[in-house]
Amino acid sequence: MARWGFLVILAALLCGCITNLKPPAESELRVGGHYAQCDGRANGGSDNADSVRAIIRTHVPGGNHVNCTDRLTFTNDGKEIDFVFVAFGPIGDCPAGCFSQSLCAIYDSPDVLLYAQAGQASTPGMDHPITRSDDFVSFRDIQQRAGAWRSCFPRLRANK
Repeated sequence: MARWGFLVILAALLCGCITNLKPPAESELRVGGHYAQCDGRANGGSDNADSVRAIIRTHVPGGNHVNCTDRLTFTNDGKEIDFVFVAFGPIGDCPAGCFSQSLCAIYDSPDVLLYAQAGQASTPGMDHPITRSDDFVSFRDIQQRAGAWRSCFPRLRANK
């Protein structure tokens, strides 16, 4: 009988330990409890602007969760053109603040042009007239150093 009692106690202890072995929650892995790449940006697909929805539909591979989005509007020849950032897919590198795949694209209705994404050396968006406007060039020059949008300008940052 003592043997059964010992086994029951041992089983209870092991069950208690096993439940405490679950991996930490994603929020516990984030530096300061946040997702650095998405700080100050719209969560998930919560920005329902036409430009954001069109870029997600066109350039985010199916099945990937949208982590956050951001957009800026530039004016070229009196027409508003959106420059959009989208972070998507699984997050990783949480010791550095959590990052995922991301892309930047230009929405010049109805055109959706990829501007920057890892692994892409040249994209159609780089030739859009807005990229030569004074406002965009100024924005790019500031962001490529240390701005929140610096991931949109990796080739330029590497050349500086």
